[in-house]
Amino acid sequence: MEPGFALLLPLVGGYLYVVGYSATRYLVAREDGHRLYFRVAYHGVCLFLCALALFGGLGWLLNHCHWFATAHAQLVAAVAPLLKSRDHASAQVAFVIVCFGSVFLGRLTPVVLNRLRKNSIDDALWKAAQENELEEFLMEAVALLRTVSITLTAGKVYVGIVLTTPEPKTDRRVITLLPYMSGYRVEEGQVIFTTFYDQFYQEPTDADAERFRLVLPLDKMQSISYFDMEIYERFNLSKVEPRRVRRKTS
Repeated sequence: MEPGFALLLPLVGGYLYVVGYSATRYLVAREDGHRLYFRVAYHGVCLFLCALALFGGLGWLLNHCHWFATAHAQLVAAVAPLLKSRDHASAQVAFVIVCFGSVFLGRLTPVVLNRLRKNSIDDALWKAAQENELEEFLMEAVALLRTVSITLTAGKVYVGIVLTTPEPKTDRRVITLLPYMSGYRVEEGQVIFTTFYDQFYQEPTDADAERFRLVLPLDKMQSISYFDMEIYERFNLSKVEPRRVRRKTS
């Protein structure tokens, strides 16, 4: 066995860290090629140095223990036959242990950090969404409970509340919408509303309202904007006022 191959282990640890830690996994979901490689390599080196300091400090503390010296000698004797060269076998074994330690830290550290920083998921989502104007807009609409108007490529128009937004680390590029009304856009650009869902939202349960949830793919959206009923009424003669729907709070 060539100890040099153990250098791949910190890269594995770096990858486990960036996809496991909520503050980085949404960012790397958008990265590929050299940017992703450099990010994984950077965190892999950091984990290797942390593992080196950890095991080095542990070895220094236990160096005077008789059982530790015996266990270390037995470990070196067991691993030495697997090494390509037995020169400096003790150092080679220590190097391999540190490399494996970086993988362990790459798996364990995100678990600890995610528990300590429970709000980091929301922060990471906002940071990742800032790289895409559409997703940033959708997240703002969810956070502010703003009504939006969505025009699809087929000309269909929906007005409602965005319930969920696409998650950067997945391939599901869809949103869910609770519609207030729907219609179509004519060639002149005017919107004609034909269906009003507020008649079905008569003080019932949230489950009744969620029966009308729509799943809309992002690639089918032609445009999206905030919708204000007062402004709409100023430009239209009809007075349409969809009922406000209560959203479930977790």
